[in-house]
Amino acid sequence: MDNSPGEWVMAYHGTVSVSKVGIIQSNLNSQSDPYKQESYQNPTAQQYPGPGIYCSPDISILEKHGFCKDIEVPVKGGKAKYKVAFMCRIHPDYYTEHNPSNDATHAPNGTKVYLRAFDPQFIRPYGLLIKRV
Repeated sequence: MDNSPGEWVMAYHGTVSVSKVGIIQSNLNSQSDPYKQESYQNPTAQQYPGPGIYCSPDISILEKHGFCKDIEVPVKGGKAKYKVAFMCRIHPDYYTEHNPSNDATHAPNGTKVYLRAFDPQFIRPYGLLIKRV
């Protein structure tokens, strides 16, 4: 899998909760949808009025912009802090790319910072990444 034409695009989705119930109930949906109107420039996006699911092709963006917060987990002898993210694939025809700024701190070399999947049916989480901090 190398993100060739027609292949589902690899991206990362941060989470601030490790609660299975919270993740299932939210269906990976975002609390806000800041690029919804911008995504409607794509006629296909207009067919899906619900909230988008935001990811980034660069996992460091999740930490840098606060989409992957520290989660405390009880461990033997105290607590440990972790960051949790999903590795996902997004259908190549059902997402838009967004860059909040031309500032290199957001998007080095002009790469897109955020991907907005139009609907949960177009994103497939397939890996769970856990980092002890």
